[in-house]
Amino acid sequence: MTIPPRLSAPIEDYTSYWQKLSPRSIRLIEKIADPSLRYTGPFFDTHGTDAFEQMATQLFSKIEKTKINITDTAVGQDEQTVYMRWIATVITKGKKRQWTFQGISEVAFSPTGKVMSHIDHWDSGLQFYLRLPVAGWIIRKILGRMFKG
Repeated sequence: MTIPPRLSAPIEDYTSYWQKLSPRSIRLIEKIADPSLRYTGPFFDTHGTDAFEQMATQLFSKIEKTKINITDTAVGQDEQTVYMRWIATVITKGKKRQWTFQGISEVAFSPTGKVMSHIDHWDSGLQFYLRLPVAGWIIRKILGRMFKG
């Protein structure tokens, strides 16, 4: 489905926000999202732009560098929901470990073009938990026993 004209600029603004996200730009969410924004994902469930900003600030306190690349967008049949496929690369502070995550965000826009909700869908089991040293080893052992022929 083609992007409705009323969503062209809001989608571009929101995509740009994520691709340029840094500790200094977190507060810009207030310009493109409704104050009641709901942001959810495997590790977070925030309500309101203030809660989103607190969560993002906390994340950036542990991250040295991040790059988010939105590789594709699609508009839902309701013409207010947008699906964004992305790849995020994060380098943590301290051990400088690099993590790469791939997923899809389901973003609902209001009739005025403000972001109302953002739901991240990505496989935290494969892309996060299995990569943890101890937890990953335990999970692999459990999965190995569950699916052993």
